[in-house]
Amino acid sequence: MIVMDTDDVIRRIVAGESVKAIAKSLGTCDWTVAARLADRGLTPRGIISRARDERFPPAEIARRYLAGESELALSIAYGTSRTVIARVLRQTRTRRRTQGESTKLWLAEIGKEGRLRLTEAAHAAVRGRKQSFKFRCKIASSRSANAVPPAPDTYEGQMWRMLADAGLSLAPQHAVGPYNIDIAVTESRVAVEIFGGHWHATGRHAARYPKRLKYLLDRGWHVVIVWVKRPHWNRAYRLSQPAADYVISLHQRIGRQEPIDRQEHVLRGDGYLAAPGEYDPNNGAFIPRPHRVSNPGGADPGSRK
Repeated sequence: MIVMDTDDVIRRIVAGESVKAIAKSLGTCDWTVAARLADRGLTPRGIISRARDERFPPAEIARRYLAGESELALSIAYGTSRTVIARVLRQTRTRRRTQGESTKLWLAEIGKEGRLRLTEAAHAAVRGRKQSFKFRCKIASSRSANAVPPAPDTYEGQMWRMLADAGLSLAPQHAVGPYNIDIAVTESRVAVEIFGGHWHATGRHAARYPKRLKYLLDRGWHVVIVWVKRPHWNRAYRLSQPAADYVISLHQRIGRQEPIDRQEHVLRGDGYLAAPGEYDPNNGAFIPRPHRVSNPGGADPGSRK
């Protein structure tokens, strides 16, 4: 009669030996070993599964993953591969994050300094080098090709919805040479730019703005600037329907082939045009001033010289 230590057989199976190899070392056949395990209510597959669950507890792994840990972090914590962690998540029917969601979570984890380190090499490679016009046009074209309509909870998204509801044909981040337009009304060539912060009127952006404006005007675009935040004042112009109505009115006038000078149209978010004295034609991108409004929203766009 074969003397068999069942506990030792279980340990050897957990260690990775096959039933066939264990039976051969004991001088018997594999079904004899399987029968001895069955007397304990065990099967080789059940032993392996139980051992795996003890080493990689499914409920705990799922909980940690849903709490924000990545598959890579969990594989390191449990001393295994990402494949094993992925299998545990599938077994527990845990929804796995998409690549975009994982990247967003990772970027949040490394913080601002980590993100700066990631881009430092790329910035260093081009720092001090002047980008060619052709290269900048290529960047703008690529951004336009990959653009999607702006998110509904943004200023651009609110304007997009109001214009789209009016039936206007729109394009996000439309490329015009080296520049991208926030919202382009393609049929009438109206460029809608949303200014939501004081940085639009200061620094490098303000310095570059006149050149950008002239480029768009020279290529047949009507430029509409909508200020939704007052520079230098802690008060915002709530973006509302009159601002969109102004753009729609301009679009309709162009469609009727009315004579309209190609110029910059500057509005507040509530639809009011810039009053005389609020606009510097040499610098563009005017800074709205308090208590000075003219031409309430909804009126036909007029010429402003």
